[in-house]
Amino acid sequence: MAGEIYIGVDSCHAGWFYTVTTGAECETGVAPDIAWLWNKFKKVALILIDIPIGLASNSHRPCDTAARKFLGKGKTSCVFPPPCREALYAKTYQEACEINQKILGKKISKQAWGISPKIKEVDEFLREHPKARKKIRESHPEVCFQALAGKPIVNKKSQKKVFRNVLQLSPGILLMPKILQRIPSLVSTGRMSNQMI
Repeated sequence: MAGEIYIGVDSCHAGWFYTVTTGAECETGVAPDIAWLWNKFKKVALILIDIPIGLASNSHRPCDTAARKFLGKGKTSCVFPPPCREALYAKTYQEACEINQKILGKKISKQAWGISPKIKEVDEFLREHPKARKKIRESHPEVCFQALAGKPIVNKKSQKKVFRNVLQLSPGILLMPKILQRIPSLVSTGRMSNQMI
């Protein structure tokens, strides 16, 4: 398995849900951890994961700013700032907020705290495996869908609307290499966030 094969990844209770696209073919599965995912798919073109990669140490992340600008007014809340690295090791939400406030000047959201264990897992793995940084890149669903459609595909977050619109975009998956050149959260800002690891 190599070449123009892309893996889309998102966190789930059992580990990491992944989808493999090879042209018109699609395979799905659940990986127990990021190490397993890397060992199985390290030869693919890119592993695109919906999790913050590269954590800020003194200010906001350029990739988050770029993603919000790309999504436009009304969709910026889809991109929430992740915790600083130190906050990932807090034992409680309150402690994490205090650490983040001290380092970045603001508390973290409950949403960010909820996925902190997943952020920590990916962060630790990439710091220990530098070669994986070239393949494992941060991605963002709303940014991907909007780039495929060429416009915002939903006004409000609705599972039925999102699913219907994504199905309509499915032919665009075949154009993945070209799309990657113009989606800021997949390649350009992915490089920026990886540089902060």
